[in-house]
Amino acid sequence: GTTAAKISGIEIVDLTTSAGSRVLFDAGTLDNMGATTLLVEGNTGNAFELRGSGWSYTGPAGAYYTYSDASGNILEISQALKRVYTGTNGADSFEVNDTNSDGRISADDFASINGGLGLDSLVVGGQNLIFDLSHLGAGVISGIERIDLGTGGTNRLVLDQTSLTNMGIAVSQALTVDGNAGDTFDLKGTWTFLGTSGGYSRYKDAGNHEVLIENALKRVYDGTTGTNALVLDDVNGNGVVSWEDFSAVHGNGVTSTLGVAGNGTTLDLCGLPALDTVIHGVKIIDLGGNGNNTVILDADTHTGMGLLPADVLLINGEAGDSFDLRGSWTYSGMTAGRH
Repeated sequence: GTTAAKISGIEIVDLTTSAGSRVLFDAGTLDNMGATTLLVEGNTGNAFELRGSGWSYTGPAGAYYTYSDASGNILEISQALKRVYTGTNGADSFEVNDTNSDGRISADDFASINGGLGLDSLVVGGQNLIFDLSHLGAGVISGIERIDLGTGGTNRLVLDQTSLTNMGIAVSQALTVDGNAGDTFDLKGTWTFLGTSGGYSRYKDAGNHEVLIENALKRVYDGTTGTNALVLDDVNGNGVVSWEDFSAVHGNGVTSTLGVAGNGTTLDLCGLPALDTVIHGVKIIDLGGNGNNTVILDADTHTGMGLLPADVLLINGEAGDSFDLRGSWTYSGMTAGRH
């Protein structure tokens, strides 16, 4: 809101002696100050806010974050400060950035985001990034109805069981996630696939909060270092789950089991790409459910899952479940009640 000639000849804004204070800039501040470069100093607990359009994050420079406005003026902000995003009564779009340059965007990269009223969006700025909203504190993000993974087709969204609750998404609402082919999502904890509608896949968490994810995105199943039960969803609704229905399965844990939801589903693991690029860290397949599920393996499945020749892939199931071995296989007899 600074007008021309009100402030001029200033090169540094210093918040270091004002604990908890915040500095606010709008799209015309630097022009009106006549500042082609402005430095902002501060301590942990200080914050900054950039309002209006035209601001671009240009990356870290030494101990500072750098932003440019629409006129090309440069704002250098001490990395001790975190950014605050505050919306208006209309539709707002906020670009979030990987300020730590660690390949992830999380609450470590900003102080708070409040979209306010209207349909408000968070847009991932950059490529090859993980937008991690797991372990999100309550109220850190509020008033956001949409997440846009950007234009590169290389980003991933991570949500856990508390993400939607802590974002203030009501049971009567839904968080919408948009992206492009190549973008992915990872839902940690217990989520239920509700089907597809209007170009989006619907999932709900244990508290019945919903997220709508654009069909162009594929799911990553990323286990923990403990015991994992990774249940694949039939997102196409055709009764078959194949490696083309998801992006990757990473077992990661001591014991990781791969399964399918429901019954009457075929898990087709034929034609896996080599070198465990799609599935790895899994040594158990559990057909579970109420029976009538089928798993199909071919001669390359073992290698495609990253299993060594000496590794044993266990297949568990119930009466009514079945298996189909395609290609060349040799029956070796029974061991401990197993074929």
